[in-house]
Amino acid sequence: MNVIKLLTEDQVEPVAKLLLLGQSGVGKTYAVRTLDPKSSLYIDVAGGSLSIADLPIPAIRVRDWDSLRDVVCWLGGPDPSYPSTSPYSPAHYATVCTQFPNPDFIKTIIIDDLPEAGRLALRFAMGQPEAVTKSGAKDLLNVYGTVGRELVGFIQHIQHTPRNVVLIAILETTRDEFNRPIFEIQLEGSKAARELPGIVDEVIILAHVNLGDNKPFRGFVCTSPNQWNFPAKDRSGKLEQLEPPDLGQLIRKITGR
Repeated sequence: MNVIKLLTEDQVEPVAKLLLLGQSGVGKTYAVRTLDPKSSLYIDVAGGSLSIADLPIPAIRVRDWDSLRDVVCWLGGPDPSYPSTSPYSPAHYATVCTQFPNPDFIKTIIIDDLPEAGRLALRFAMGQPEAVTKSGAKDLLNVYGTVGRELVGFIQHIQHTPRNVVLIAILETTRDEFNRPIFEIQLEGSKAARELPGIVDEVIILAHVNLGDNKPFRGFVCTSPNQWNFPAKDRSGKLEQLEPPDLGQLIRKITGR
């Protein structure tokens, strides 16, 4: 008979799972400098880590979807609900643990960036049997369905790791017919882009904002509603609407440690 052990509140270490959004060039990757490099792991998907090239932080560079799933399985642990042939299953976890070191030193994981991860998922999906119809044509409906499932599964799995997670992505801006800004996450397929803000605990926007005093402030917008209509979210309830652009300080404030 299985015994369910309930953890008391003081036995569960709080961790932050956040999505860091911002326009290209605003300094999202640079914000990694405010984290402790000795206890962080930088997963370079985009190949754009020049701004932290001199930072002594452990890093893994991935260039295909299978490799990214391996890293996420290693960090997230096994999911016993999956059959042995599936990614993130106990069998998958046992295999990847022979390829990577003990991850106990890692307190914070940075995945940079989600748009490139989406492109890797798209390349993977294009090579699957269901991507081609019986006539030999590409079945884009199935392709993007696979992309959505792969991305959501990958994000949900990394959510279960007992570590802080920072997912970095580009925030795109378009305008509606009334010239009002519309903000969207740059990501292949609409399914993952729609579900992502609901999966993570925090949605943080790094931006230059105008406070009405002609002194633009570069910082994190953390709550909604806000005067800039950014899609921010703070599930912890501990953040001010504007916070300094210090990622390490932000995580400490969310987790209380």
